[in-house]
Amino acid sequence: MGTATNKRFTRIETLKSIAPEHLLTFLGRFKDYFSGRGVALPQTADAKSVPYDGLVKVFLDPDDSTPTELSEALYLIDEMSTPEGMDDLLTEAGKNSIAITGREDPVTGREDPSPADVAVQVWLANPPILERRHDRKSIERSKSFDYYHSAAAPTKKLTKISADAIKALQKAMDEWFEDRKCGRGCRVTPHQRSDEVWFTVEHGDQVVRTPARDGLKPTVHFFRPEKSDIVVYDYRLGEIRVNARTPAIKDQYRKAFGKHLFGDEGFFLASGKYTLDPLFEDGADALSLEGVEGLDSAKLVEVQFDEGGSQGEVEVRKAHDLFEAWKDSKRSLDRDRAIAHVKFEVKFTGSRKTRKVTLRPPNRATFGRDADSVVIEAWLAKNKFTKPRSGNAAK
Repeated sequence: MGTATNKRFTRIETLKSIAPEHLLTFLGRFKDYFSGRGVALPQTADAKSVPYDGLVKVFLDPDDSTPTELSEALYLIDEMSTPEGMDDLLTEAGKNSIAITGREDPVTGREDPSPADVAVQVWLANPPILERRHDRKSIERSKSFDYYHSAAAPTKKLTKISADAIKALQKAMDEWFEDRKCGRGCRVTPHQRSDEVWFTVEHGDQVVRTPARDGLKPTVHFFRPEKSDIVVYDYRLGEIRVNARTPAIKDQYRKAFGKHLFGDEGFFLASGKYTLDPLFEDGADALSLEGVEGLDSAKLVEVQFDEGGSQGEVEVRKAHDLFEAWKDSKRSLDRDRAIAHVKFEVKFTGSRKTRKVTLRPPNRATFGRDADSVVIEAWLAKNKFTKPRSGNAAK
C-alpha cells in the first residue's frame, strides 16, 4: 500500500526554493530509497546537479518502499511550509541556536530562505521542534468542540502524565481504530497549557484509492491518510472537550481518556452539557451580561430549526438581533420546534469587532477563537445554558 502524495513536493519550484545543500542533505538521509527508485543523488550541492525531474516523479508516485520517516518528514515540512509556519519556526530556531540560511545565487549572493527551506533546515537540526510546532498549529486550528462533563468540578490537575498512561491510551485507541478499518499506529501527545492539558491524537483513516496516470498508463494510488484530533482536559471545569470528525470517535475518546487517566470509563458523562431552555424561559434576558467580565454585548442572531424528514430539511432564521425582530413583529421563539443550533454575536471588551459563538446541544460549541472559551463558558454558565451537575471535587 502506497503513502499519500505531498503536493508541495511534486512541484519543481518548491524543490528549487530549497537551497541545494539543504535539499540534498535532507534527501541524502534516504539515499538508498531514491537509488532504488532510479534517482541518483549527486555529491555536489549545486542547482544544476539536482535531479529535480526525477524527484518530482518519485514524489508523485510514492510506493510501498517509501520509508516511514521520509513520509512523516515530508508531511511535517509540507504542513509547515507557509508564511505563518515559517515565522513560527524562525522564532523556534532562534531559541534553539539553529542557523537558517537561504540558497546561494551566483549573481545576487546569498538569498533569503523560503518557508520550505526553513522547515527543511529545522527538521535537519532538530526534528522534534517541527513535530511540536505542527502539533501546536493543529491545536490552534481547532475551534469546534464537543464537551463532556465529569460528575464533579473541579477535578484533579494533571501536572504529570505517566508514559504508561499514554501507552495505555494509544493501545486502547489503536484497537478501536483497527476495528474501524483505520489501521494501527496511533500517537497521543500531551501539551500543558496553564490550567488545561491539550492532547493531539494522530491516527490513520480509512484507505483511499485515487485514480492516477503513470505516463500513458492508468494506475491507482492506494494509501491511508493521517488524521489529527484534539482532546482537551480542563480541570477547573471538570470536563474534556473533543475536536474529531464523528460522534463515534468522540465517544471513544470520552471513554478511553476517562479510563486511562482517571480509572473510570464513565468518568466523563455521555449526557449533554448544554441546553437552550433559557432562550424559551427568559427570552432576551437569557443573554444578560450581569456578573460576567470581558463581554460588552451579546445578541441572538441565528436559529436553525430542524424540520426532520428523509431529506434533512432545516429552516434558518437570521437577524441583526432576533429578539428585537420578534418583539417588533410580536412573535417569539417556538418551543415546539426542534432546534439544531443557535448563533450568538458577542463583543469582547477591548475588541473592535464582534465574534460568533455557535451552540449545538447537547455537547457542541464553536468559538471564533479558542481563547474566547473561558469568557464564553462563564457567560453560558451564568445564564444557565450549561446544565447543572452535582458531586464532590475529586482529590
